[in-house]
Amino acid sequence: ILDLSQAMLDKINIPGAELVCDDARSMDKIEDVSVDVVLCSLCLHHISGSTYKKSCENMRNVIVSAKKS
Repeated sequence: ILDLSQAMLDKINIPGAELVCDDARSMDKIEDVSVDVVLCSLCLHHISGSTYKKSCENMRNVIVSAKKS
């Protein structure tokens, strides 16, 4: 689970969940092709312009099924 707010992550109690405090605009702490699902909720409307496109590219890059052959 990725959130920009450590305070929000501290409220999560899901056994086995990896909690990552990072920005969806960079996602530097998540390796490419390392997650099965990306669910983006309540954040994209805060991102605009070229940063929006980069955020979407970052989300695609971390998804395992997006691995290029």
